[in-house]
Amino acid sequence: MKRIVTLVITVVLLVIMVLEAGVLYKMISAVINQESPRQVAENGPVEPLDLTGEWMQKNTPEDVQRQVIRITADTIEVYWVPEGGEGYALYWAGTYEAPANAREPYRWKSVNDRERTGESESGETDKTKKFTYKDGLLTYKSGGTEVEAERREWGYEDKVQNGPAAPTNNRYMESGDIGEYHIEIGGASLSEDITGAPAVIVTYSWTNNSPAAASAMVMLIERAYQGGEQLTSAQVDAGAAYDAESASRTVEPGETQLVQRAFLLTDAEASLTFEVSEFLSHTKDAVVKEYDVPSLN
Repeated sequence: MKRIVTLVITVVLLVIMVLEAGVLYKMISAVINQESPRQVAENGPVEPLDLTGEWMQKNTPEDVQRQVIRITADTIEVYWVPEGGEGYALYWAGTYEAPANAREPYRWKSVNDRERTGESESGETDKTKKFTYKDGLLTYKSGGTEVEAERREWGYEDKVQNGPAAPTNNRYMESGDIGEYHIEIGGASLSEDITGAPAVIVTYSWTNNSPAAASAMVMLIERAYQGGEQLTSAQVDAGAAYDAESASRTVEPGETQLVQRAFLLTDAEASLTFEVSEFLSHTKDAVVKEYDVPSLN
């Protein structure tokens, strides 16, 4: 009889231990996934966050340029949408790491797919970009600005996947029309940046043939290359015959403005390629000029 009682007590204790272990597991799960005991009891463990789908920037008016996002199982794409909503230019294409639980905030570091962003005039050059999800908003930095995006359909299939045909890639030597702007690239001169590093200043003119006032800083993008590598912008002393504000000046329809851009040189002997293209454009058209750096003054 004693053995039977002992066996029954042992079984009861084991059942209690199993039940307590289950409760403990649920409590730990609730803490990890930030679930309330009631949620665990009523709904079971919360499913991991699902961020896939389409997103749209919300902290900017819809009638000005903004960004839209598409997240798939393992990629994230960000596009610029210009004023009026016509034309989508790729800004970021990178990796996406899906959340393993429902914890917020959720952060991941996206690695740039440079094979894709390098083909876009609006493509980001940074190696990585940090994204954060919290309280229904996706946030990240774009050009020093904090972008806030909310879930919102914007029509990826119609606007991008089945959108316009492949962009043109016209290269106009020294002068030409890109979009509604006429570009003429002039001379270049050697200089130094504020730290004494060798730099080059390139001057070009642009004529605004659009119906609205605009500035080169907003409507155009300039790039310089040596040995196939893109050069970084240089900070040049204003006293060195350099007009740092030229790109930001507003140009009325039909008017022409001179613009100067400065870049840090990486090689005093290598040739320099300078190009001007339209920002947020479907095309890859550009006006280009080559310079022999050793012969510059």
